[in-house]
Amino acid sequence: WAGILSTEDGNDKQAMPVSAVALRSGGYVGVSTDEYGKNGLVFSPDGIYWNWDPPTEVDPSGVTLTSIATNGKGQLVVVGATEGRDATKDGRIYTSTDGHAWTAVANATQLFGGTAIRTVVYGPSGYVALGWNDADPASRTVREWLSTDGSHWNVMSGVPIVGTGGFILPIQSGYLLSGSAQAKGVEQPIWYSSDGHTWLQSVWKSPVGMNPIAVGPILSATVTSGGVLLAIVQAADGSGMKLFQGTYDGMDWHTVASPDAPDLMSIASIGGPSGELLVAIGKAQEGHVYVSTDDGVTWSIATNLSTLAGAPIGQTLVQLGVNYLGQSAKVLIYGRADY
Repeated sequence: WAGILSTEDGNDKQAMPVSAVALRSGGYVGVSTDEYGKNGLVFSPDGIYWNWDPPTEVDPSGVTLTSIATNGKGQLVVVGATEGRDATKDGRIYTSTDGHAWTAVANATQLFGGTAIRTVVYGPSGYVALGWNDADPASRTVREWLSTDGSHWNVMSGVPIVGTGGFILPIQSGYLLSGSAQAKGVEQPIWYSSDGHTWLQSVWKSPVGMNPIAVGPILSATVTSGGVLLAIVQAADGSGMKLFQGTYDGMDWHTVASPDAPDLMSIASIGGPSGELLVAIGKAQEGHVYVSTDDGVTWSIATNLSTLAGAPIGQTLVQLGVNYLGQSAKVLIYGRADY
C-alpha cells in the first residue's frame, strides 16, 4: 500500500472518488466530493492517479454528483441532485457508455423532484437508487427508484428505512438493504429483496444458550464469489462494531468472532488468481489494513496505516472493480480531507 495524494499534486490536479467503477474500455471513472478536491467525475487509467482530464460536465446548469454504478456491459449510471424550489433538492440521473458523453433521464423533476438521490447500485433486477435529504427529520421515509435499463425509472413504495441514510448492496440473489428502521424495537435493521422493492426482514441466528443482541444498521458489507455475505454492523448501544456472516439470500445471519481484527470499519471482497481475499479497515492503533482468507474468521495485518504520513483514523474502502477476466482487482482507501 502507498499513499497516492502527494503535496506536489494539489487537489486541483487529483481527487479521490467516493464511488467508482471499472470502464469496459479500461481504466476507471468515479465520483469525487468537495471534501476530496471538488465535486464531479474523475478518471484514472490505473486506480492510482485521478484527475478531471478531459473535463466532463453532466449538466451545464450544475449538479452535485453522489454515486455511480455500471451493469458490467458498458453502461454507466450516475446520480445526484440540483437545487430545487423552496430549498429542496431535485434528483438527477444520467447515463453514459464512455464516462464523457452523458444523457439526462427525462422527466427528472416529476420523478425525483424534492429528493436528492444519494446512491445507486446494479443487481439482478437492474438499477436501484435511494434518495433522502439531509434536512429531513428522522421520521422521513427514504425514497427508492427502480430501473431495468438505467434510462426509465419507477418510484417504489414500502421502503422500510427512514431518516437521512441508507445502505444497499447487490448480492447474487437480489439486494441487501439496511438503515434506521421505521418500526421501533427492531433488533436487526437488515432486509432482503429478490426484486429490489419487496423487502423482507432478515433474522439473526443466536448461538445456543445466548440471547439475540440488538444491532444498528450496516456500516459496510461485501459478498464473496462463493455467495458468502459479510457485514460490519454497529452495536445498538454504540459500544463497538460486530462482524456478521449471512446466507446467500441475506435472510439468516450470525456473528463472527474476530478478535484479531477489532473495530472493523469497512470491508471488501477481492477475487483473484490466488482465490478469495477479504480486505478490511480497522481503527485499532490508528488504523490497520487487515486481510482474511477464511471468510473473516481469522485476520492478519497487511500494513499499519499509522506508518504513512498523515494517515487518518477511520478509513473507508472503495472497491474499484474486478477486471473482466476475474483475475485481479483494485481497492482504494481514502480518509479525512485534511490528509
